[in-house]
Amino acid sequence: MAAAVRTNGDTPVNADQELQDLVDERVRAVQMKDVTAIRARPADDVITFDVLPPLNSRGSAGAVDHMQNWFDGYDGPIDFSVHDVNITAEETIGFCSFLYHVGGTLKRRR
Repeated sequence: MAAAVRTNGDTPVNADQELQDLVDERVRAVQMKDVTAIRARPADDVITFDVLPPLNSRGSAGAVDHMQNWFDGYDGPIDFSVHDVNITAEETIGFCSFLYHVGGTLKRRR
């Protein structure tokens, strides 16, 4: 299935590329521990699945709070990359899934 092509002013926007750009933006934000960049894209209808409790959340507000706690658990940078990105998008709806790898040094609990 071909993705719909929308326009943003005079510039064509491919829905698949728009989602890929969002994934790439998220990767950079996690690597930099930049919760502000993540908070800049609010979405009430996003569903996030995670490996740490809570295992899923609806809406970006809960996900942002969870990410800040996650970032605070690392001593130094976070190695974060995505693999096997699958995107399905058409018109005004899209879905994407991917596997991600996380590495870094966790802070010691006292």
